[in-house]
Amino acid sequence: MQIRITLTLAVLAASAIVLLGLRQISTRFLIRGGCPASGPAFVVIERGFGRLAAKRRALTVVLVAFMALFLRGALTTLLGIPVPGSADEFSYLLAADTFAHGRLTNPTPPLWMHFESLHILVHPTYMSMYPPAQGLVLAFGQILGNPWIGVWISVAAMAGALCWMLQAWVPPGWALLGGMLCVVNLGVLSYWANSYWGGAVAATGGALVLGALPRILRWTRVRDALTMGVGLALLANSRMYEGFAFSIPVAVVLIAWWLRRDQQARRIALRRVGLPLLLVLLATFSGMGYYWWRVTGNPWHPPELVNRETYAIMPVFVWQSLSTDRPIYHNQQMRDFYLHVEPTDFLDSKVHFIKFTVEKAVTYWKFYSAYLLSIPLFLSFPWIIRDKKLKWVLVVLAVGGVAVAAEMWIMPHYVAPFTSALYLLFIQGMRHLRAVDKKYRKLGRALVRAVPVGCLMVLLWRVGAIGIGLPEGRWHNGNWPRALITRELRSQPGTHLVLVHYAADHNPIIEWVYNRADVDTAKIVWARSLGPQKDLDLLRYFHHRCVWTLDADAPHPELSLDGVAANRQCALPPTNTGKSR
Repeated sequence: MQIRITLTLAVLAASAIVLLGLRQISTRFLIRGGCPASGPAFVVIERGFGRLAAKRRALTVVLVAFMALFLRGALTTLLGIPVPGSADEFSYLLAADTFAHGRLTNPTPPLWMHFESLHILVHPTYMSMYPPAQGLVLAFGQILGNPWIGVWISVAAMAGALCWMLQAWVPPGWALLGGMLCVVNLGVLSYWANSYWGGAVAATGGALVLGALPRILRWTRVRDALTMGVGLALLANSRMYEGFAFSIPVAVVLIAWWLRRDQQARRIALRRVGLPLLLVLLATFSGMGYYWWRVTGNPWHPPELVNRETYAIMPVFVWQSLSTDRPIYHNQQMRDFYLHVEPTDFLDSKVHFIKFTVEKAVTYWKFYSAYLLSIPLFLSFPWIIRDKKLKWVLVVLAVGGVAVAAEMWIMPHYVAPFTSALYLLFIQGMRHLRAVDKKYRKLGRALVRAVPVGCLMVLLWRVGAIGIGLPEGRWHNGNWPRALITRELRSQPGTHLVLVHYAADHNPIIEWVYNRADVDTAKIVWARSLGPQKDLDLLRYFHHRCVWTLDADAPHPELSLDGVAANRQCALPPTNTGKSR
């Protein structure tokens, strides 16, 4: 507690210093007629980092990645390790546990109806429905000690990859600025860094592809083709649909570039670019087919498709129709989720669909622009639309906009492959604003300098808000009651079975029944109550475990001993395990 208070006071003191500095700048600009663009501190910082970025490009990329690691790592005492709460997170964690134990999938557990849950498969195998990239990242973290370590490293890799990408498009000093803005806006307090949802992996893939493209066009090197192949592989195994949309303009540019070359140059390009890229993609698609075959029994059926065919009636895309066949549900909670929680009404209403699309666009723009990055972009828009370098990037974003408009859900990490293109747009907007006509150049320079300062201020304010307990700083709500109960049961001897009961008006989004990859050997097994007779079969199967019942919809969910537990020498945990943090 003392460390947390000290850290909070330090953050607030830093915030006060920044605010006082900005006050002096604004006073000079507004009252005295001066301009912060001529401030010596800004000039020294810009020149110093500009020289570093120009002379040490590789070191700059490492520096950006290190800053992402350092800032979030330094705040771990204050922010803690994220607690999973959503169905997506638990699904990814199931994949992580599977991969960490050296398996691609798991056999269907006995009495599997008690373990059915959102976004996982139980047939033909027991596994996450999502592509494997995020699960592999979490598995790497689990091997190192905690799945979140994988998230932490993936965010740093994203920031470094974005800086590397920008180096191919803009001067190195601006690339460094873009990487640091990514760290401040996405690498510390966003849900990408503080949950298990993902986002950073797909963003890294997009940055590798977008950064490799101009290098291929300029130098025709094998290593750049391999880099692009790795990026495409990450996209295919994290955000397949959006990654495919992102790849279409890239493929068009590469084909057009190849066709414009003479015959000898074409042969060189095929040998140095086409062949390495083809080999990486063949290996990627072969691996994906093998993985799908192991999980679903069919190399052409991804797990998510099988899951939605099993449970969902709502289509994935707006041009599809609602399923007329009602799936068979074995519990009321999953029935309520798929029939009542997932949106289905706007398919028959153009007005509702338009509102939904606008909401989607606003949500994505708020997340990626953090408001402040919109300022130089909007002010420099007349120059941006005439910028030859940005025309292709605008096409990429337009294709992405059409692609995501056809999706049924809204989550910022869905468009993560386009993160690099958006940051390139933001940085080019800042460059144009800084280079406006001489009459407004000082003002443009001041606004450009104010943007990163403002982003840093927002970060400091949010950290301070979290430190003093204000809800404005929070980013993600995990299932804390479940986490606390899990921690208490892990401290108890023996193995445990928690039989979860839900109320008739239960919110199906809040799910408790998720398990490790190997259900039989897990210390804690979470099972859904399906009625006395079926529950009795479950108790007989797990006859060696302490049995607990849990009312998941109680104001403060707490464990209670099941009637059969008295014969198993079980005892209640010493503390009130169910009260929320």
